[in-house]
Amino acid sequence: MVKMVRLFRFLLKAIGMAVTLALLGAVLLLGISKLGGETPLSEYSLKAVLSQSMTPTFDAGSLLLVQEVPEKKLQEGDIISFVPVSETVTHRIKRIEKVEGKHLYFTQGDANNYEDPGVVYDQIQGRVVFWLPILGNWLMWLQSDTSKMLVVLMFLDVVLLAAFVKLAFEIKNEKGKKHVENAAE
Repeated sequence: MVKMVRLFRFLLKAIGMAVTLALLGAVLLLGISKLGGETPLSEYSLKAVLSQSMTPTFDAGSLLLVQEVPEKKLQEGDIISFVPVSETVTHRIKRIEKVEGKHLYFTQGDANNYEDPGVVYDQIQGRVVFWLPILGNWLMWLQSDTSKMLVVLMFLDVVLLAAFVKLAFEIKNEKGKKHVENAAE
């Protein structure tokens, strides 16, 4: 019975470690891609939902995984992220019209009663392929000045702790050497 409990604990730890490493790897790859490096995830980006315009599909605070897609693959019903002027909007494509040789994509939030003005492909960042509730709040927090300051403070804490531990070991070793010297006399 004890062996089963140990095995179960080991498996839980291994699974937790694997999930953590996978998430860290994905974040690292996304970070590298945002710095201009090519990775298998370069075509993906993370977005946080700021409003309730897409309720009930997803709520404010959700985390979205957005994938770049070729224009010919966009269709009515797709949820896309786009920048009409300055801020990113994520809504569902309601209709597509061809005007003067260019496609115009007309979108609408699921909770909205009105259609958005049309956007062209160059304004579209990608199609939403996956979302998780609540985790967008973490993304927004991680991008805030407060979190950046907290990371710096945590780094300084780790450096100070390492210095303190090193000093404590040096003091302990010095006391041990003196004790050995006194015993030898």
